[in-house]
Amino acid sequence: NARYQRDAKGKDLLSITSMNAALGGGIFQVTGSVNNLTEPTLDLAVNAEANLKDVKDFFSLDTLSECTGRMTANATIKGKLLYGDDEKLDWSSMLVDGQADLISAYFSLKQSNRTFNNMNGKFLLSGGNASVEQLSGEVAGSSFTISGSLTNLIPYLTTGDQVLNINASLYSPKFDVGPLVSGTDNKAQTGDDSFRLPSRVNCTFNADLGELVFRKFSARNVKGVVKLNASGLEADPVSFSTAGGDVLSQVRITSRPDGNYQVLCLADLSRIDIRALFTEFGNFGQDFIRDDHLQGKATSRVQFESVMTPSLDLKDETIQSLIDISIENGQITGLQALQGIADYIRNNAWAAPFVNEDRFAEKLRDVKFSKFENVIEIKNRQILIPFMEVRSSAMDISVRGTHGFDSRIDYTIGFNLRDILIRKEKEWEEVDDGLGKQMFVYMKGTTTSPEFGLDRKAAKEMRQEEMAAEKQNVKALLKEEFGLFRNDNTVGAFQEKTTKPGAVVTVEWDEDNPAPASTPEPEQKPTTEDPKKKKKLPKWLQEKHEEEKDN
Repeated sequence: NARYQRDAKGKDLLSITSMNAALGGGIFQVTGSVNNLTEPTLDLAVNAEANLKDVKDFFSLDTLSECTGRMTANATIKGKLLYGDDEKLDWSSMLVDGQADLISAYFSLKQSNRTFNNMNGKFLLSGGNASVEQLSGEVAGSSFTISGSLTNLIPYLTTGDQVLNINASLYSPKFDVGPLVSGTDNKAQTGDDSFRLPSRVNCTFNADLGELVFRKFSARNVKGVVKLNASGLEADPVSFSTAGGDVLSQVRITSRPDGNYQVLCLADLSRIDIRALFTEFGNFGQDFIRDDHLQGKATSRVQFESVMTPSLDLKDETIQSLIDISIENGQITGLQALQGIADYIRNNAWAAPFVNEDRFAEKLRDVKFSKFENVIEIKNRQILIPFMEVRSSAMDISVRGTHGFDSRIDYTIGFNLRDILIRKEKEWEEVDDGLGKQMFVYMKGTTTSPEFGLDRKAAKEMRQEEMAAEKQNVKALLKEEFGLFRNDNTVGAFQEKTTKPGAVVTVEWDEDNPAPASTPEPEQKPTTEDPKKKKKLPKWLQEKHEEEKDN
């Protein structure tokens, strides 16, 4: 039922007391008025139940490329009814207030390769904005629930240039990023398997994810603030648990002109299980050191930067990272590279006579240590490992080197003489006399075909460092006893050395010379005197003392 009126001045008014209309398989009930039919101004109350596809086509919602499901609405529409140059309805001059419900909706946005399924929710409309009491659905197989506000919703849906602003809470019991990136849910329809940032959407989410999965990586109890727009993604801060430990991180992903993304990440890792971490990241694409070789808990601070493709693959030539890492209660088991060192020693004509090769190999088969610390750098497709010491009750090992992304390696591994100098069944106790207390072996080539040899350069550098340290210690003694070098701030406190009873070993490691510079002296007889209570006399003073006894 409707009534049309027109006065003497030509003004007209259409009053609608009750009007029903069918839209496809849906029904619209309208009451209200339309003033001035030439340039209509609406003041309508609408109750509707309709198929979403029919609504999309009728109102020309071209932002949606596909739309199915049903909706119900109870709303008022006020404002001028305008059409654009393309003869499409312009909603920017109208205010919509009321409530709308989505029921089993499916839709995809233009310029996006993702689809949303099984969408159900309630929207409270106010002007061009909406608040979401609860919106649930699935994207790329992962379920989610959103509540919050959507500013500029209707202009965004009805135009091609308006921006939608979302400020909401996001919850998902399990969110799998893999299908979202691969695009398997709609690749056949779009021909696109890359991830895209939204072109006209600004999102701020307080995220709460029970589990986040990407390939083999899994994070639990993910909480943080995530901002997403056409320029990039920022997550700051984000906390989660993975590999038995906890992570607090900041992540920024920004668009690049070449279509890729720039990634910057700062992270603090606490008590991470090394084996589980290697497993989750697929051994980082290599098999030289695998998850089954490692045990231990890592605490680390990481700074990471790289270029990432739209399929979330890192361009390894752009990776730059600093990793300040500490590993406690560690264990390296069955690492073939260490057994390669043992085989090299076994076949070395110079070193083999001094080493119980089987026992040495056994020690290298299972290396346990309480803690080690280092700062590792990654750049130019290489992992740079500065000198570090791995100390254990069975064996101390020092390591430095480089490991290339192309599997080329250049390592130097050092062993203390007290751990390797064993002749037959007698073990020789080493006393640090300042020279030749370590043997260094290089490992070069590739991870599949490493080459081994005695690293004389490293041994020489170590001796020079020890002599420099001894020189500084002498200065410290002179400063302490006589006041010399009192203005030299580089001179520290004097460190008194203690020696162990046993043979003195001085070895110049030279693979070209099959004879050692000096061989172990015969084993000394044990003494009942406490060596800590009596300082060791210089050799010339010992000889003089023996001569006096003989006379």
